[in-house]
Amino acid sequence: MRYLIAGVLFVVGVSAGSQALEADTEFFQESKTFFSASEGFTKSEGLPCDSVLAITIDGAGKPIASTDMGVVRYTGKGWMPLPALDFVATRLVMGKHELYAAGEQAVAVLSEGG
Repeated sequence: MRYLIAGVLFVVGVSAGSQALEADTEFFQESKTFFSASEGFTKSEGLPCDSVLAITIDGAGKPIASTDMGVVRYTGKGWMPLPALDFVATRLVMGKHELYAAGEQAVAVLSEGG
């Protein structure tokens, strides 16, 4: 059974790949900018460090970023640190009223109030 599934996936992958190679079409990537670089992408504009590991959007549409030096929320005017974690968060997920921050061996839940 494992061989049959692998064979089907291989055929689908080859046929999809050949269609992509034969297509004479341009592909466009859609993106959205939440704020300009002059408002806060680097340490000099308020991030704890220049390396962003994860990002999510809160209920108000503001970005929350995790860096090697902590988790911060963009207020519209600058970056505000969130309560300190005792680990580096490499994943962020926004719940209805809470932020889930996960690292290599830990998970924390931060409430909207702090």
